Amino acid sequence: MMADYIALRPIIDALARRSPGFIWRRNGAGSKAKETDLYDDQMIIANISVWATLEDYYNFVYKSQHLEVLNRRSEWFQHFEGPFHTM
Repeated sequence: MMADYIALRPIIDALARRSPGFIWRRNGAGSKAKETDLYDDQMIIANISVWATLEDYYNFVYKSQHLEVLNRRSEWFQHFEGPFHTM
């Protein structure tokens, strides 16, 4: 069920690293941290990244290939009551 998501992760991560304004990502290359490390519930994952400006972040999230993956989130994740991303 998660195969497509797992396959797309390195592609989107590389896109983020190449994108204007990208500064840092918690689960970047060489990091031992996992997406499930922030919560006791291992079914909740989190990606954390830092961007130079809100515009840089917005352009990556909504004007790049990332949007295609974001729009497919219901294929891989259960519905979550409340916000599913923050800025």
